[in-house]
Amino acid sequence: MKRAIILIALLSGLNFAQVLGPRISLSEKRFDFGKIKQGEIVKHDFRITNTGDDLLIINYIRASCGCTAAKPAKTDLKPNESTMLHVEFNSAHKIGKQIKRVYILTNDKKNPQTTILITGEVFKNGSSKNLTANAARIQFEKLYFDFGTIPEGKVVGTTVKFKNTGSGVLRIKDIETSCGCTAALISKKVLKPGEEGKIRIEFDSTHKQGKIARTVTVYSNDEQNSRSVITIFANVVKKGNK
Repeated sequence: MKRAIILIALLSGLNFAQVLGPRISLSEKRFDFGKIKQGEIVKHDFRITNTGDDLLIINYIRASCGCTAAKPAKTDLKPNESTMLHVEFNSAHKIGKQIKRVYILTNDKKNPQTTILITGEVFKNGSSKNLTANAARIQFEKLYFDFGTIPEGKVVGTTVKFKNTGSGVLRIKDIETSCGCTAALISKKVLKPGEEGKIRIEFDSTHKQGKIARTVTVYSNDEQNSRSVITIFANVVKKGNK
């Protein structure tokens, strides 16, 4: 009886190992650059490791603004293999506290999107005073969303939350979509400090095929990040195709 129980346990362990798949692991998920002189480019490397038992594929890496760049040394990692993700933040034309995000999209089914948070505080040359203490700040819940594989002709949607994390009134000036196939509807355009809003984004896959990427650009009075870009992805297949 004991041998049977042990055998079942071993088989269960083997089955679990077989379905583990690729797994992404980061050496750290956030990094603070501290005080940064305006115009300085600061850099940091993050280690990415595949702790699973199948090939880990890094599909996309995107940053929350054009001031941040991120590039991995390798995009395909075998089990137990690691690579370095080089992240740079350009503080030109920035001032005050900075919160930026780097989004890593992989084939890890358990954790398809991993987020790295980088922070810092930018000062003008020769000054240690934060000149934007009473400014509005826009912060998005997510800046990338993947609808996965969808049939041609289907309309899909997602809701993106955002918040005014500053101490001034946030005003949304305009919203633009990259094509007529994408629509964006905002819940409110004026937010007091601490208030939240929502943007409903819909994508119409009619007459589309293959891997698609579309953007929604939000313009606001955030002095540090007046232009925010939300990117949506989809793999459109013809009806009847697998």
